[in-house]
Amino acid sequence: MIGKKNSKDGLEVVAEEDDPVQIEDMRQALENMDLENYAEFYHDALHYREELFDAFNLGNIGLEERSKGDLLFWKVCQKAATFAEADENDSDEFESLKKLLSKKYIGNFSLFQSVPDMWGVQQIFPTMPLHRLDEVPRVRGTIADITCDSDGEIRSFAGENADFLALHDLREDEDYLLGTFLLGAYQDTLGDFHNLLGCVNEVHVTVEEGSWRISKVVEGDACEKLLRFFNYEPEELLGEVASRCCGDEAEGLKARETIRKALGEYSYFKNRYLRA
Repeated sequence: MIGKKNSKDGLEVVAEEDDPVQIEDMRQALENMDLENYAEFYHDALHYREELFDAFNLGNIGLEERSKGDLLFWKVCQKAATFAEADENDSDEFESLKKLLSKKYIGNFSLFQSVPDMWGVQQIFPTMPLHRLDEVPRVRGTIADITCDSDGEIRSFAGENADFLALHDLREDEDYLLGTFLLGAYQDTLGDFHNLLGCVNEVHVTVEEGSWRISKVVEGDACEKLLRFFNYEPEELLGEVASRCCGDEAEGLKARETIRKALGEYSYFKNRYLRA
């Protein structure tokens, strides 16, 4: 995993004297919520948000006030969902809220290349963390790939909680790997080069008498290989880019070497790029 995001995560909201009363009410709900009253304050927040929307539609408040109220509303929701989890509240209302607040983890892969049946026919393959198996995963999440396509996301999972995967919080400068299993060679034959992301690195693991070893390493596609597959000549592109970007010959030669090196690299991110 290379990161995570959630559109419901927002900035801190600064209180101002002329804030609408609903914003102050929302702030009080956030500050005073506890395990005993979280459901009541969550319902209050739904009401305050609806009033803010009505006021905005009538022109009584501006976009800044509406945005501030929305940020506070999602903070209330996140806190209420945390209390609902602790309270083992599995009502439809709070299960839907938890799903809505799930994080989107970003994986260094292409769904269309590695597991195309997940996208094409909604096949479900078992997916789980490979790291920190001695820790309880407390984050609900889905998994997005690095393509530009909104369909490049794993939204359905095997097991009891089919709409999300239980994950751990990411730690800075620490790998966090997930595994997707039971793919077989069939997925390799279906995989395409969406966004010019090629075949991934592979290892062959041999298990013998209770022990295992890596018997073969197969390197994934380099960028220049993918360009040639689509009838582009890397050397021609090098000259074109260098001539457009560089003012003199020395800069052009340096740029060509930098680009040539990049074209010979893996088509996915490498750790040294991710942690720069």
